[in-house]
Amino acid sequence: MTLALGLCSAALRHLDLQAVVDCAVAGGASGIEWEARRHVPSGNLASARTAARLSRAAGLCIPSYGTYVTAGAAGARQEFAGCLAAAELLDAPFLRVWTHRTIGLENQAGFDEMLDRVVSDLAVFCDQAESAGRTVSLEFHPGTFAHSATAALQLVDRVGRNTLLSHWQPDYGQPLDEAKASLQAMLPVLSHLHVFCWTKERVRLPLHEHRDYWAALLAMAGQAPDRGWPRYAMIEFSPSDLTEAVLDDLATLSAILPA
Repeated sequence: MTLALGLCSAALRHLDLQAVVDCAVAGGASGIEWEARRHVPSGNLASARTAARLSRAAGLCIPSYGTYVTAGAAGARQEFAGCLAAAELLDAPFLRVWTHRTIGLENQAGFDEMLDRVVSDLAVFCDQAESAGRTVSLEFHPGTFAHSATAALQLVDRVGRNTLLSHWQPDYGQPLDEAKASLQAMLPVLSHLHVFCWTKERVRLPLHEHRDYWAALLAMAGQAPDRGWPRYAMIEFSPSDLTEAVLDDLATLSAILPA
């Protein structure tokens, strides 16, 4: 299926809502994933209304709400409720959520206990989201319970909800063959992609320096099942958080999206 060009507002967290919208429009994006640390915090309904209004006025969709709710953490369910209210105002069909970090859980008993909490929270999130016509999507990220395709798929299976899918992104500096294997495994549960170019040492590079790398991954992502809604490839981070760098990355991404 065709991938849509998007922007994560996290790429420009230091800018206000209007400036993010202006950048998205200038870069040719058709949607914004609003983030919940600064732009649309959990439960801040005024910010959600403003982000929705500005996005609609610019002709932009809001494919996802990038929350920082962390399944397994204290207070996660209360925070999710606030995010769900914001997502409804944004009319965002997806809520991106995190899973608890696995660092410090080397003890098997502690790991298993936290995994149970993560699964329980995710099930609650999914049920509440479904009641509101929304879907939950995992943050696919190193150091969490969704750190790999194997871990994420096992988590989705254990939660057992059709309303749980997953974002995807490569690990920092991940070789292309490993990234392709990871993405291939995730295609059945793929919601959207976060696009960036970082070295293993977490140095940010312009996307055009990894043009071929991402072109191969995007071609593969286009083979994911068509679920009846647009699947977005969204610029998440650019060098030095500069607007000019974001625009350059959006131009590169637009050029390599599969037709």
